[in-house]
Amino acid sequence: MEEEKQHNQGIKQVQQPGDKFPLKKGTGSSAIRAELNIEKWPAIWKPAMSKHPPAVRRLKRELTLQSGARFTARVELGYTNLGELTTEDQKIYYALVKQWELNGRGTAQTFFSIRGLAKILKKRWGTNVIDAITGSLRRLRTAPFTWENSYVDGGRKSTIEEIDTFTILSDLKLIRQKTDGRVTKEAGYFQFNDLTLRNLLSHHTKPVLFEIILQFRSEIAQLIYTHADLILSDKRQYARRSKELFDDLGLRGSEYGRINRRKITLERALRELQGVPISTGVISRAGLERTQDGKDYKVVFIKSSGRVERAKAEVPSRGEVALLSDSRTEAERQAEEIVSQFHKIFHNVFPAFPPSKEVAQAASLIAQHGIDRARYVVEFSFKAAAQTKYAPQTFGGILQYTSRAIAAYEENLRKTESATRNNAEALNRGNWEELQKKVEEAQRAGAQAKIESMPERERNAFYERVKQDLVRHSPWLSQSTSTRIIDGIVRGGMLAEIMASRCADDCRAQH
Repeated sequence: MEEEKQHNQGIKQVQQPGDKFPLKKGTGSSAIRAELNIEKWPAIWKPAMSKHPPAVRRLKRELTLQSGARFTARVELGYTNLGELTTEDQKIYYALVKQWELNGRGTAQTFFSIRGLAKILKKRWGTNVIDAITGSLRRLRTAPFTWENSYVDGGRKSTIEEIDTFTILSDLKLIRQKTDGRVTKEAGYFQFNDLTLRNLLSHHTKPVLFEIILQFRSEIAQLIYTHADLILSDKRQYARRSKELFDDLGLRGSEYGRINRRKITLERALRELQGVPISTGVISRAGLERTQDGKDYKVVFIKSSGRVERAKAEVPSRGEVALLSDSRTEAERQAEEIVSQFHKIFHNVFPAFPPSKEVAQAASLIAQHGIDRARYVVEFSFKAAAQTKYAPQTFGGILQYTSRAIAAYEENLRKTESATRNNAEALNRGNWEELQKKVEEAQRAGAQAKIESMPERERNAFYERVKQDLVRHSPWLSQSTSTRIIDGIVRGGMLAEIMASRCADDCRAQH
């Protein structure tokens, strides 16, 4: 499935050590850089409003190394008497990263205050806020993880086989002073565990638009947003079946086993995601479509590189949302046209949004040879591939024909220019017979070239059809014993038909 392939490509991309996620310019100063391993597993954050009792959650994912070897990465999440980590705790975690950055990205404890965190989180100060933030901090300090073949040490550029008793915070201290039951003074400090801190310092991170995270009302929208931001970091579109997406996000309750329930939940979340900025652009489309087999819905995201105003209107119930802007350059449009031409000719499909890798390859081809020659490369490759029964699945598969195609294009261009020049000279001399002869020779040569370039099956079918037409009009041919004469007549008929067809096309073009 295409959406499954895209998802695995996104996961594979983030396995590489080092900072692979540059922040797009113009996304604002609210971006923080969160630790990458935690970002890869959005299912560690349980929706805060979930009614399911705390339980140990075991997550796993099949991954493929660059060598082709496959392995299973696992994460086990425990809980304490304070419950499991939630989407509210995710916001607190991001706020702590921001506090750490504001304090100078040090290696020692980071001093902070509950009131300061509340300000970062844009929460009104009060008892409920104090209790909620305190509960989140304690869960971040005590909720245990076990990582198996899933935690990358960015500093050492290696995957750690197993990490047990891992908590996001290795140290937490809260000090409060109350007067008449009211908090009058509070302070504290925290420290990320050594592995997380090392990755933060070595830039094994990805940018997170913290201000955008704080705007979501739906916890599901928040989880989908962080997941989509990660996957869309190196591509312009992403599609995922709702069942697989809910598994990725850890939403496995019995209520999500029903397709209609998933549809309703997603429609509500996608309204908030339409037109939202991400670290590498803007989600210009967040839609919900029925899968081809009719057994599920799939979420479709399209990323725009330009600025898109957030949609004010409600998303239609079917989740179909039009693109709000088109910031593509002329070069990008031409490259997408060439890729679309390839998929139309080779696979009889017309992709609404061609893969970004193939678009980049087409752009390079156009930059080297121009748009007309790039179009001819696709047409030439289709004929050449058919002769060897080669069926390229991606645009890159036809680039091997580029040299031959360009040479053929130049030869055809030279012949055309030569014929045009000769025709002009003949016309100036008034030698109408010579002109007509040259035109016919050029037409015959062009028709012959077209026949020779046809795939063998198509050429044989054309031969048999012309032969049958000739026999129908001249029955004596069927009684002839000279196969050489019949063959010559049929081939002449093939040339005449192609020449007449081209003449008709030229006449229509003139009118």
